Amino acid sequence: MKILLTGDSGQVGSNILELAKNQHEVKALDIEKFDFSQPEKLKSALEKLVFKPDIFINPAAYTAVDKAETEKELCDNINNKSVAVIAEYCRKNNIFLVHYSTDYVFNGSGNQSFSEDNVKDLQPLNYYGKTKLEGERAIQNAGCNYIILRTSWVYNHIGSNFVLTILKLMSEREELKIVNDQIGSPTYAYDIAEATLKVIEKIDLNATREIYNLCPSEQLSWYDFVLKIKKIAENKGYKFKINSISGIPSYSYPTPAIRPLNSRLDVSKLKRQLGIELPEVDLSLSACIGRAINI
Repeated sequence: MKILLTGDSGQVGSNILELAKNQHEVKALDIEKFDFSQPEKLKSALEKLVFKPDIFINPAAYTAVDKAETEKELCDNINNKSVAVIAEYCRKNNIFLVHYSTDYVFNGSGNQSFSEDNVKDLQPLNYYGKTKLEGERAIQNAGCNYIILRTSWVYNHIGSNFVLTILKLMSEREELKIVNDQIGSPTYAYDIAEATLKVIEKIDLNATREIYNLCPSEQLSWYDFVLKIKKIAENKGYKFKINSISGIPSYSYPTPAIRPLNSRLDVSKLKRQLGIELPEVDLSLSACIGRAINI
């Protein structure tokens, strides 16, 4: 199949490019020519595109959650208005759209996992989450065939992300304080990419319009996740300066954007309908750290 890919230098996009290039004809969009910060220019550039894909995979997003509170126009252009442009382009050209969203579209209430059919809790707490939800709705309103994959707490073996940041901090500091009352499912970008390619093999590209939650079934706090990072990294030979890691409540670590306490996602639909589930957190984290060591 012919795949058009955005965000090929990002966490998910780079892994999709690596995994898909031997199975499919993949073209990555040049971010200078296809500027998501300028939706009208993006529309014009897409209309001139010679390459006609079967599938448009869109991992590109504005993900600076705190900066989004002040960079609202930029965030909305990338996460919402440009997504609407892409969805309309896909509708006009009969292209299947794969798009990624987030647990932040929910309000973080309660302690139960959010399912795909839960609409009453679609009340984002921050501007980033709001734009991602509006992007979802733009796709649904466009009339194209699509899947929206909602994921959670994404990390990777390269780039700027939580796991690599924590590894660096543990080598520099003797003490860390980590939030322990936000619960979610850390998700390895490589697993997201691998699952995406499995999904597009299983679904009907001419009829599917679905949202799926895509993350591991295990749910834990950021504090618990840091303890896993430390244990696995030490088992792989990392030496750290750190000697104390303590858990703190969210109110002790204020940020410009409010984070949901409950980021749990119900992943049963993906397993039930397509037979796809992501590996356990320990397995994925071990693979991530192993790849990071070898780079």
